[in-house]
Amino acid sequence: TPPRFDLSQIEFPRALREEQNMPVVEIFFVTNRVALAGGLEFSGEHSDALTYGIAEVRIPEKFRLTDVQRPEILRQNSDSLHACILSVRPLLAEDFHKILHERLEATNSVHATLFVHGIQNSFDSAVRQAGTLTFGLNLQQPLVLFSWATDPGLSAAAYARCREQVPAAAT
Repeated sequence: TPPRFDLSQIEFPRALREEQNMPVVEIFFVTNRVALAGGLEFSGEHSDALTYGIAEVRIPEKFRLTDVQRPEILRQNSDSLHACILSVRPLLAEDFHKILHERLEATNSVHATLFVHGIQNSFDSAVRQAGTLTFGLNLQQPLVLFSWATDPGLSAAAYARCREQVPAAAT
């Protein structure tokens, strides 16, 4: 069994603990994952229905583009050091498209940026990645995340076997 760490004992530098003015980015998302907790969380299981929504991600002041992945050991107490999901708001498809269109008009853009994560990503991880990419690349137009159903514990070999079972028409 791996050693357990008492995260409450980790002392962060005062400057990092007291920072309050961290930027927040808005991420539009579409997912085919099974919704949990009223659509505020999502499993790795596939759903036949799409869920649309908007998430807000707080970006730490000391952010560097290489900080996309969040270390697991610091997960509970590291919000001042790593991207943190502040909210997840499911929307009806019509409302999603209306708000996305409003954001595009506000940025004088006709294109959004689409981000599709790789295998072995949880919904939360994909949202944090999308947030840090939006901020790190200084995107002005909206970013739309498609978070597809993928089990974070799925191996590349198991993924390849699943992929072989998908009919050619679906790819």
